[in-house]
Amino acid sequence: MSNVEMTQEEIGKRLRSARDAAGLSRANLGEMTGISARSIEKFEAGTQEVSVTRLRKICAVLKVDPDTIVEGLEVKSPPLDRQEEYLNDTPPFNIDPVDRAALILETIDSLREDGFEGSMRKALALAGDAERALAELEPRDLAVLAYQRGLSRHASPEASAILDMFKNDPCNAHDYCQEVGDRIVDTALIGYDLWDIELGALEDIADTLGEEERIETPGLFEGWGGHGDLAPKLRPFLRAMATAGRLPGDLSGAVSE
Repeated sequence: MSNVEMTQEEIGKRLRSARDAAGLSRANLGEMTGISARSIEKFEAGTQEVSVTRLRKICAVLKVDPDTIVEGLEVKSPPLDRQEEYLNDTPPFNIDPVDRAALILETIDSLREDGFEGSMRKALALAGDAERALAELEPRDLAVLAYQRGLSRHASPEASAILDMFKNDPCNAHDYCQEVGDRIVDTALIGYDLWDIELGALEDIADTLGEEERIETPGLFEGWGGHGDLAPKLRPFLRAMATAGRLPGDLSGAVSE
């Protein structure tokens, strides 16, 4: 493999050439991979980075080796007898739990990029599938996937710390892993790790839901607490709002860098 690093634009041009050589339109390729034609167009234009998982799907359909598309990047092609499995909208359940979780999350990412149009309930069902796959991951794999999904910036989960937690307080360790899994799913379904959203913005949402009597408000001399208190309370509402395209319009501006 060459050590030359490819730009997104160069990768996009190669994807376009491979698709043209296969005689497929973006719509055709989208139907066969479960990736929206809009996303494929962005990949080919070089305006959006194509993930390894999506590259696998596209290359499996186009019958090209990912290494011919990307140079200087370690990309493993799925075994030939498994390539068809990567083309399903919902990843199969006989593959490695880490791969299964990543594939489901990628599918939700794609649906979110299309505004969950026509897929509101499917997205929530896939979120449940992702949670079940994440529940099978041991601390090391969970920590790696958390890092890949961007959870490392706030309350970073580390495998060694989780293992120590299991030794000293296994009940709390399982609860912690559950919360990490929920945060990972949030990155796909909502588009953000709730711990990345400024606390004040979450408090405003909680105030609104409290006024609507949809969640219990804190006592007169109490506050909403921190992210660890608010995230579990707001998560089901924000996920439902996200799939309906009704997330608060100013939420993206409240995401900390």
